[in-house]
Amino acid sequence: MIGTIPNTMRTLWLLVISCLVISKISALSGDRVVEHVDLKTGAKWLGRKSSRFNSVDEMRMMLGARRNPPDVRKKYPVVDRRPENGEPLPDEFDARKRWPNCKSIGMIRDQSSCGSCWAFAAASTMSDHYCIQTGKSVLLSETDLLSCCTDCGHGCQGGWDIQCWDYWNKTGLVTGSGQDCEGCRCYPFMKCRHHGSKGGYPECPKKRYTTPECEDKCRDGYPKKFADDKIFGNAGYYVARNEEAIMSEIMLNGPVKASFAVYEDFREYDSGVYFHSHGDLVGHHAVRIIGWGHDRDVPYWVIANSWNERWGENGTFRMLRGFDECKIEDHVVSNSK
Repeated sequence: MIGTIPNTMRTLWLLVISCLVISKISALSGDRVVEHVDLKTGAKWLGRKSSRFNSVDEMRMMLGARRNPPDVRKKYPVVDRRPENGEPLPDEFDARKRWPNCKSIGMIRDQSSCGSCWAFAAASTMSDHYCIQTGKSVLLSETDLLSCCTDCGHGCQGGWDIQCWDYWNKTGLVTGSGQDCEGCRCYPFMKCRHHGSKGGYPECPKKRYTTPECEDKCRDGYPKKFADDKIFGNAGYYVARNEEAIMSEIMLNGPVKASFAVYEDFREYDSGVYFHSHGDLVGHHAVRIIGWGHDRDVPYWVIANSWNERWGENGTFRMLRGFDECKIEDHVVSNSK
């Protein structure tokens, strides 16, 4: 349509759009909530100014997802699942409602000031799958994975995606999650107020914690020996890079681990269907996709974060679905029986 109007009008129209975008972004200099709108898809999200990070470098420290290069990815299988009998996929799906007895699916963990999102997303997804596959509700230890899997990455400085499943398959993981856990190995770092969180916890430390030491013993007072507490799972695979394959995978096997590109605007997220609006690339973040739905006609993923339940939409956020927004559909990992 724009191509049919005179150049002067086209220039004026583009100038109006530019001014609207600038006004939305500059409004964040105060305490106001600002609405971001994608004119192409209709997606909307609300943002508010963050005081959590003084610099992009501080934000980058919390983004620990590392993406495997093509030569590593090709060593692993890719599963391209489709609905059975060719039936259409539902308009909405929530793994928390599908498997209500698996409490781990709805649990929101907190990585605190450590770039351990990769370990949290993996341990949470593994906990979900173990419960779905066996009927036994457990919380596998992100600390065990974070501190002991040297092939997975560099602890609080970041880690890879599918290598976590290699470790679970060959070495196993003990139980335990969070500071006050009931399992074998608890997380040593406290919950804190991440950017966008709505109070309730102390400020997060400004500097990144160092990686905990790998230990082959359970906490004092735990009734089991370390080796006896180990739980093993099947090796992982990549899910094909398309919306339908990811949806089918979640419906059959439960939540999946994913990583996405994080831009500066994500630290402003408060609620709504997120899409990249403005700002430069900062890093990559690992999360769990636990379902999907529509907001009016806008398709979205339901995603569980690891910045505690006071961040975003009760610890979750929604992201535009079907457009590979921020490469969220590009790096997805799962496993099955």
